[in-house]
Amino acid sequence: MIIGIGTDLASVERIKKVFSSEKRLRRIFTEEEICLFINKDGKYNWERAAANFSMKEAVGKALGTGLGRLKFRDIEILRNPAGQPVLTPESLEILKKHIGFENKFSVHLSVTHEGGFASGFAVAEGVVENG
Repeated sequence: MIIGIGTDLASVERIKKVFSSEKRLRRIFTEEEICLFINKDGKYNWERAAANFSMKEAVGKALGTGLGRLKFRDIEILRNPAGQPVLTPESLEILKKHIGFENKFSVHLSVTHEGGFASGFAVAEGVVENG
């Protein structure tokens, strides 16, 4: 059963400007996420950072709670071997508890980049048991 869907659009330039300090970057993203943003030349790939930011926002919207009561770092988005964005198992457990969902729960993510923007999309899905 679909619990909710969420979408968000982030400007790559805005993300670069707002999170250019190490302190601000670490307030929003986990260490493993930050490693995803570093290119081979050691510079940040701000398009990837904007992608993760937009997906975090989309997850909050899909849960129907926004990010008001959640911390950005509670939503850790990495990539599977095929490159697909996925929530870590730890993040899924945090989100599951946050919305009070005791049954099977998952979040499906998608992202796209174009013209200086990154758009994230999330679908929260759960199994509701009768009884």
